[in-house]
Amino acid sequence: MDWGIWTTLGVGLLLGLRHALDPDHFIAVSTIASRTGNVLKATASGIYWGLGHTCTLLLIGLPLLAMKTALPDSIQLVMEIAVGCMLVTLGWTSFHAFRRGEMRRPSAETGDENPGEQRVGYRLRSFLVGMVHGMAGTGAMVVMVMASLRSLSDAFLYLLVFGVGTVAGMSLFAVLIGFPFTYASKHSVSIERGMGMTAGVVSILFGFYYIQGTLFHDGFF
Repeated sequence: MDWGIWTTLGVGLLLGLRHALDPDHFIAVSTIASRTGNVLKATASGIYWGLGHTCTLLLIGLPLLAMKTALPDSIQLVMEIAVGCMLVTLGWTSFHAFRRGEMRRPSAETGDENPGEQRVGYRLRSFLVGMVHGMAGTGAMVVMVMASLRSLSDAFLYLLVFGVGTVAGMSLFAVLIGFPFTYASKHSVSIERGMGMTAGVVSILFGFYYIQGTLFHDGFF
């Protein structure tokens, strides 16, 4: 590979890091991570979000690149609306979980501090949320890659490196968001509950804002 493709891949990595911190992305992961009560689990939620996002980019983006086409605008709009609905749903379920005090209830039988949150639960949730975000962003990504890269192999490398950037960026953010919730879970249930409910409300409000922005600003109406 020449220096041109290396430069492009380097830009892809940086763009992946930046892309992970788009508002809809970090709000979704924050809402999920807030329910883990553990820095390592919060970090894992960021990693699995990035993996889900990358998986969608590759599964949908590569066939589109091979056919040298892009997603129809109508499908892209539907996926953007799905992101907004997902944010509302995540926020709603998280808000009520914290309001009912379900997150820090020890189990008398197992001693598990978080019996309502199965180990696979937050990982699968993060992965699926990442996939939805990936589907919403694939259209723009494919157009950009088609305009800058010539071969399918180069496009695959670019999407892969971009995915590595999103995993790294979201993992770092999840570490940061995990610390205050871990501290709160060990020192004050009321503070943890307040933080968790706040995260849920922010996700709900931003989800509605995202939906109306898609419907009225992106040409749906």
